[in-house]
Amino acid sequence: MDICDATTTNLFRRFLDPVTSGQYPHSMRSIVKERLPTFTDEEAKLLKGSFDFIGLNYYTTNYAAHAPVVDTKNPHIATDMMVKYSRIDEKRDDTLSLWESLSDHKRVSYHHHHLCFLKKARKEYGIDVRGYFTWSLLDNFEWASGVFVRFGNIYVDYKDQCKRYPKLSAEWLKLHLPKIEP
Repeated sequence: MDICDATTTNLFRRFLDPVTSGQYPHSMRSIVKERLPTFTDEEAKLLKGSFDFIGLNYYTTNYAAHAPVVDTKNPHIATDMMVKYSRIDEKRDDTLSLWESLSDHKRVSYHHHHLCFLKKARKEYGIDVRGYFTWSLLDNFEWASGVFVRFGNIYVDYKDQCKRYPKLSAEWLKLHLPKIEP
Protein backbone atom coordinates (compact mmCIF):
# COMPACT_ATOMS: atom_id res chain seq x y z
CA MET A 1 0.00 0.00 0.00
CA ASP A 2 1.41 3.40 -0.92
CA ILE A 3 1.55 6.32 1.49
CA CYS A 4 -1.27 8.21 -0.27
CA ASP A 5 -3.65 5.24 0.01
CA ALA A 6 -2.65 4.66 3.63
CA THR A 7 -3.24 8.32 4.46
CA THR A 8 -6.65 8.61 2.80
CA THR A 9 -7.69 5.29 4.34
CA ASN A 10 -6.61 6.39 7.80
CA LEU A 11 -8.15 9.85 7.59
CA PHE A 12 -11.31 9.32 5.53
CA ARG A 13 -12.00 5.92 4.01
CA ARG A 14 -12.24 4.05 7.30
CA PHE A 15 -15.30 6.20 8.02
CA LEU A 16 -16.70 6.70 4.51
CA ASP A 17 -16.31 3.23 2.94
CA PRO A 18 -18.72 1.49 5.33
CA VAL A 19 -21.54 3.91 4.40
CA THR A 20 -20.68 4.05 0.70
CA SER A 21 -19.78 0.39 0.04
CA GLY A 22 -20.92 -1.49 3.16
CA GLN A 23 -17.37 -2.59 4.03
CA TYR A 24 -14.16 -1.23 5.48
CA PRO A 25 -11.47 -0.48 2.89
CA HIS A 26 -9.66 -3.57 1.60
CA SER A 27 -6.27 -2.09 2.52
CA MET A 28 -7.46 -1.62 6.11
CA ARG A 29 -8.92 -5.13 6.31
CA SER A 30 -5.70 -6.66 5.02
CA ILE A 31 -3.63 -4.94 7.71
CA VAL A 32 -5.92 -4.99 10.74
CA LYS A 33 -7.29 -8.47 9.97
CA GLU A 34 -9.27 -10.16 12.77
CA ARG A 35 -9.03 -7.13 15.06
CA LEU A 36 -11.36 -5.22 12.72
CA PRO A 37 -15.06 -5.97 13.23
CA THR A 38 -16.85 -7.33 10.19
CA PHE A 39 -20.33 -6.54 8.96
CA THR A 40 -22.88 -9.24 8.23
CA ASP A 41 -24.41 -9.11 4.75
CA GLU A 42 -27.54 -7.61 6.29
CA GLU A 43 -25.54 -4.93 8.15
CA ALA A 44 -23.54 -4.11 5.02
CA LYS A 45 -26.78 -3.72 3.05
CA LEU A 46 -28.18 -1.37 5.70
CA LEU A 47 -24.98 0.67 5.85
CA LYS A 48 -24.46 1.09 2.11
CA GLY A 49 -25.98 4.39 1.01
CA SER A 50 -27.38 5.14 4.47
CA PHE A 51 -26.46 8.81 4.33
CA ASP A 52 -28.36 11.84 3.09
CA PHE A 53 -25.36 14.11 2.86
CA ILE A 54 -21.61 13.85 3.41
CA GLY A 55 -19.72 16.91 4.55
CA LEU A 56 -16.02 16.95 5.25
CA ASN A 57 -14.77 18.97 8.17
CA TYR A 58 -11.06 19.46 7.89
CA TYR A 59 -9.17 22.32 9.44
CA THR A 60 -5.57 21.33 9.57
CA THR A 61 -2.84 20.25 7.23
CA ASN A 62 -1.15 16.94 7.76
CA TYR A 63 1.97 15.83 5.97
CA ALA A 64 2.34 12.08 5.82
CA ALA A 65 5.44 9.91 5.64
CA HIS A 66 5.99 6.16 5.66
CA ALA A 67 6.38 4.84 9.21
CA PRO A 68 7.24 1.14 9.32
CA VAL A 69 5.62 -0.90 12.08
CA VAL A 70 8.12 -1.32 14.90
CA ASP A 71 6.12 -3.19 17.53
CA THR A 72 4.49 -6.16 15.82
CA LYS A 73 3.64 -7.82 19.16
CA ASN A 74 1.26 -5.02 20.20
CA PRO A 75 -0.51 -3.82 17.05
CA HIS A 76 -2.49 -0.62 17.39
CA ILE A 77 -4.46 1.68 15.10
CA ALA A 78 -1.68 4.26 15.40
CA THR A 79 0.74 1.86 13.70
CA ASP A 80 -1.66 -0.21 11.58
CA MET A 81 -1.67 2.08 8.58
CA MET A 82 2.09 2.75 8.72
CA VAL A 83 1.63 6.52 8.43
CA LYS A 84 3.32 9.21 10.49
CA TYR A 85 1.71 12.66 10.49
CA SER A 86 3.13 16.05 11.23
CA ARG A 87 1.09 19.23 11.46
CA ILE A 88 1.84 22.81 10.70
CA ASP A 89 0.43 25.21 13.20
CA GLU A 90 1.46 28.61 14.36
CA LYS A 91 2.83 28.49 17.89
CA ARG A 92 2.07 31.50 20.04
CA ASP A 93 5.21 33.62 20.16
CA ASP A 94 4.87 36.75 22.30
CA THR A 95 8.34 37.95 21.23
CA LEU A 96 7.07 38.79 17.72
CA SER A 97 6.09 42.35 16.87
CA LEU A 98 2.47 43.04 16.03
CA TRP A 99 3.45 43.40 12.35
CA GLU A 100 5.18 39.99 12.38
CA SER A 101 2.18 38.43 14.13
CA LEU A 102 -0.18 39.75 11.46
CA SER A 103 1.97 38.51 8.57
CA ASP A 104 0.57 34.99 8.21
CA HIS A 105 1.83 34.25 4.69
CA LYS A 106 1.52 30.48 5.14
CA ARG A 107 -2.19 30.81 5.90
CA VAL A 108 -2.70 33.07 2.85
CA SER A 109 -0.89 30.52 0.68
CA TYR A 110 -3.03 27.74 2.13
CA HIS A 111 -6.30 29.57 1.38
CA HIS A 112 -5.15 30.51 -2.12
CA HIS A 113 -4.12 26.99 -3.10
CA HIS A 114 -7.03 25.35 -1.36
CA LEU A 115 -9.59 27.55 -3.08
CA CYS A 116 -7.90 26.90 -6.44
CA PHE A 117 -8.26 23.15 -5.88
CA LEU A 118 -11.88 23.54 -4.77
CA LYS A 119 -12.61 25.47 -7.95
CA LYS A 120 -10.92 22.75 -10.02
CA ALA A 121 -12.90 20.03 -8.21
CA ARG A 122 -16.14 21.84 -8.99
CA LYS A 123 -15.36 22.61 -12.64
CA GLU A 124 -13.51 19.47 -13.72
CA TYR A 125 -15.18 16.82 -11.56
CA GLY A 126 -18.57 18.30 -10.78
CA ILE A 127 -18.03 18.20 -7.02
CA ASP A 128 -20.92 19.91 -5.24
CA VAL A 129 -19.20 22.47 -2.99
CA ARG A 130 -21.70 24.64 -1.13
CA GLY A 131 -19.58 26.49 1.36
CA TYR A 132 -16.14 27.38 2.56
CA PHE A 133 -15.49 28.25 6.18
CA THR A 134 -12.12 29.03 7.65
CA TRP A 135 -11.08 27.80 11.07
CA SER A 136 -10.90 29.94 12.90
CA LEU A 137 -12.13 33.50 12.70
CA LEU A 138 -10.11 34.41 15.81
CA ASP A 139 -7.11 33.08 17.64
CA ASN A 140 -8.93 31.27 20.42
CA PHE A 141 -8.83 28.75 23.24
CA GLU A 142 -8.40 25.17 22.07
CA TRP A 143 -9.15 22.25 24.36
CA ALA A 144 -5.90 20.44 23.61
CA SER A 145 -3.61 23.48 23.34
CA GLY A 146 -5.15 26.32 25.34
CA VAL A 147 -4.08 29.68 23.90
CA PHE A 148 -0.62 28.49 22.90
CA VAL A 149 -1.44 27.85 19.23
CA ARG A 150 -2.70 30.54 16.88
CA PHE A 151 -4.67 29.76 13.75
CA GLY A 152 -7.28 32.48 13.44
CA ASN A 153 -7.58 35.04 10.69
CA ILE A 154 -7.87 37.69 13.39
CA TYR A 155 -4.97 38.17 15.82
CA VAL A 156 -5.96 38.38 19.49
CA ASP A 157 -3.52 40.28 21.69
CA TYR A 158 -3.84 38.35 24.95
CA LYS A 159 -1.59 40.86 26.74
CA ASP A 160 -3.65 43.94 25.84
CA GLN A 161 -7.24 43.20 26.90
CA CYS A 162 -7.69 40.82 23.95
CA LYS A 163 -7.59 43.58 21.32
CA ARG A 164 -8.16 42.16 17.86
CA TYR A 165 -6.33 42.88 14.62
CA PRO A 166 -7.02 41.43 11.15
CA LYS A 167 -4.13 39.30 9.94
CA LEU A 168 -2.95 39.34 6.33
CA SER A 169 -5.14 36.26 5.73
CA ALA A 170 -8.28 38.17 6.78
CA GLU A 171 -7.45 40.96 4.36
CA TRP A 172 -6.69 38.44 1.60
CA LEU A 173 -10.00 36.63 2.14
CA LYS A 174 -11.89 39.95 2.11
CA LEU A 175 -10.34 40.79 -1.28
CA HIS A 176 -10.52 37.38 -2.93
CA LEU A 177 -13.60 35.54 -1.67
CA PRO A 178 -16.09 37.87 -3.40
CA LYS A 179 -14.33 37.13 -6.73
CA ILE A 180 -14.88 33.38 -6.55
CA GLU A 181 -17.52 32.25 -9.01
CA PRO A 182 -20.56 30.45 -7.60
